[in-house]
Amino acid sequence: MSNDRRNTISHSSTVNRVKNNRRIMKEKIDMLLQYVFIIATIVSTSCLIYVVMWLDALRKGWLV
Repeated sequence: MSNDRRNTISHSSTVNRVKNNRRIMKEKIDMLLQYVFIIATIVSTSCLIYVVMWLDALRKGWLV
């Protein structure tokens, strides 16, 4: 096999490895963002429920 052919194969496998690493990192970042959004949704929903309960208690006169 000639030197040029070996360099082409080596370069090609390196490019494929880099593309795979980028794809894997993108998938991990996407998964992390999904977890962050789920946690943010749970926190904001909990806060909204707490505010509604507080307003209900205020309306009933429990906080006066």
